[in-house]
Amino acid sequence: QVEYQVPPIALALAQGTAVPPEFLPPSQYDFDDYGDYEDEGVFESLINNASWPEVAALLALLAMVMTSFLRKSAKLRWVTLAFTLAYLGFYDGTFLSVSHITNGIKLGPSMFLNDLPLLLLVIFTLVTTLFWGRVFCSSLCPFGALQDFLTRFVPKKLQRELPQAIHDKALYIKYGILAVLIVLAFTSELSVFQYFEPFGTLFYFSQSILLWGILIALLLASSMVSRFYCRYACPLGAALGVTSLLSPWKIALSVMSVRFVRMHARLALSGARISTSRNVCVVMFVR
Repeated sequence: QVEYQVPPIALALAQGTAVPPEFLPPSQYDFDDYGDYEDEGVFESLINNASWPEVAALLALLAMVMTSFLRKSAKLRWVTLAFTLAYLGFYDGTFLSVSHITNGIKLGPSMFLNDLPLLLLVIFTLVTTLFWGRVFCSSLCPFGALQDFLTRFVPKKLQRELPQAIHDKALYIKYGILAVLIVLAFTSELSVFQYFEPFGTLFYFSQSILLWGILIALLLASSMVSRFYCRYACPLGAALGVTSLLSPWKIALSVMSVRFVRMHARLALSGARISTSRNVCVVMFVR
């Protein structure tokens, strides 16, 4: 015959009796003392929990982005792109993603209020987008930086441009992708953004063979067509394009002025790519 004795704490809890004194925590723990502490506010928690080395590194990167943008310095921009790719991409991983939009819809703004570097990145992106367009896409997106390095090092004879008619229509694909992701964020718990955004696959080393296949296909396309993903498939870029429509500052370009800029863009320091569509124009110093 096997005798089994129920553990004293479990037995006491089941019967509603007092827990034997020998199983109580030491008397030096006075839990009433915790009543003297007040809950931290959102701001205090954000500051107290911040990783200040990360904040300092991010602020240095943001300063480099704005300096290279305002001074139109191609050399500084390449240094900035390398910093963006290495630090935001492979080392720290604090880069913006369309998942921040979809999760923000589901969870509300509170998801940004416990991570100071992320909050700084969001604020910087929104402000610069409203003032100057997609500065983020130009210099602060690690996947965009990777595409720029591909464009720089892949032989020119292998690079192509889509026919203008196809290009003009393909620009709107990313807006369709964004619309699908937002609808799913409102109506479903299904997460599919990773199939349209290769950031996590590359920088977090996904174990999915399918996602790596998508990433490789996009990198091959981007090695032949400059910033292929940014132009035609990036839902985050589409969201920033919509945001830029809210800007009170607009750049009006006539057809003749656009032709003039295009004709001289190759000689410009920045090599800016120009689009007649205001909400898809990104001043990208890609040459």
